[in-house]
Amino acid sequence: MYAILDAHSFYASVEEVFRPSLREHPFVVLGSNDGAVVARNEKARQLGVRMGVPWFKLRDMQRQGLLGLSGNMTLYCDMSLRLHSLLSGLAEHTTAYSVDEAMSYLGDMPGDHTARVWKMKERVQQWLGLPIGGGIGKTKTISKLASFVGKSAFRRPGSFPAELAHVCNLGQCDDALLRLCMERTPVGEVWGIGRRYGDELAEAGILTAWQFSKLDPAMVRKRWGVVLERTLRELNGIDCIEITGHANRKQIVVSRSLAKPVEAREELVRYVSMFTANAATKMRLQGSACSVVSVFAMTSPFRQGPRFARSTVVPVGVITDDTRILSEAAVRGVHSIWEDGYELVKSGVMLLDLVPRAQATAQGMLDLHGVEISQNKSHELMLAVDQINERYGRKTVRVGMEETEPVSKAERRTPNYTTKWSETPIVRA
Repeated sequence: MYAILDAHSFYASVEEVFRPSLREHPFVVLGSNDGAVVARNEKARQLGVRMGVPWFKLRDMQRQGLLGLSGNMTLYCDMSLRLHSLLSGLAEHTTAYSVDEAMSYLGDMPGDHTARVWKMKERVQQWLGLPIGGGIGKTKTISKLASFVGKSAFRRPGSFPAELAHVCNLGQCDDALLRLCMERTPVGEVWGIGRRYGDELAEAGILTAWQFSKLDPAMVRKRWGVVLERTLRELNGIDCIEITGHANRKQIVVSRSLAKPVEAREELVRYVSMFTANAATKMRLQGSACSVVSVFAMTSPFRQGPRFARSTVVPVGVITDDTRILSEAAVRGVHSIWEDGYELVKSGVMLLDLVPRAQATAQGMLDLHGVEISQNKSHELMLAVDQINERYGRKTVRVGMEETEPVSKAERRTPNYTTKWSETPIVRA
């Protein structure tokens, strides 16, 4: 038996924790450069605001009182860590599936699973102020389906039986109730199907999760592949999908839309150095190293004027996780693609050909000037930098050429309530 718990409208809910007055107004959280909607509260949802819509297209709704907040990722990540520390107490084996979701293996745990999830929901609400829901099922896919049913029953009364709202247990229900829930669930809402497969299934006349569950597994595998076949088997109660946490990525990308157009090479160098340092930190967290860096920059496709969109791949010459060496390679990439006369609005860095760091240690390393240096000492230095930055704040120790000013606009950002003493809320009683 599995249980999945997820926070409702996580970014928006975090904002409401520290500013309860927001619950009385429709508002959205905006992404990079305050460009598009990445989260919305219930009132904004009821107003008809869709995810991903550009902020400037919501002017009419703004006149009706719709508010927009800049995304505060520092705050959201900190609250996510607190959320997962609580959710890990639900069962012995709990995996952080995303920033706002965790999946637990309940196994043969004694007691009422539904009551256990309700207690966890109440604890998160009391300790963090975040509204969460839960879904329970015999397989991971059914537990995700149960989570969807629980949220839908809460948000759209009448769509599913009211007793399934918030916490839905499809693992211990009768066959009639399970069939009812699957018949009312669009096939595209089934975990693992998504929009593309959902459209193809709809063209074949498969509109609901129940209809999909009755297909022949061999036919599904032949037409759509083994991934969809596993989803089908999971819907029929056969546990066949493994989740062991976040798999190591084969490449790491850090890119941003810039707060203002860049017209000077030195300014782009500072941004690219910062992106490289961020990517290198992520790479070290997963225990990898790389030997190739790619750099790209572009102008806006929506603005008038000359267009620029170029990228380059720079071989580092060694397998390393050292920010200094990777930054040098990225800067060489900037010099190779730079041309005066353009207003660049987006840039980024990709670390390619990632391998386990142990492979870099075994191979040994030469620096860019041909002088042999210690791989272990280089790695230990980078780990020390990471630890200092984690303890005292990002960019406490950094490469000298890195940009220190904000990359993107965040004119509507709320304070970092939980990570900066100067922005900690003050309560006067």
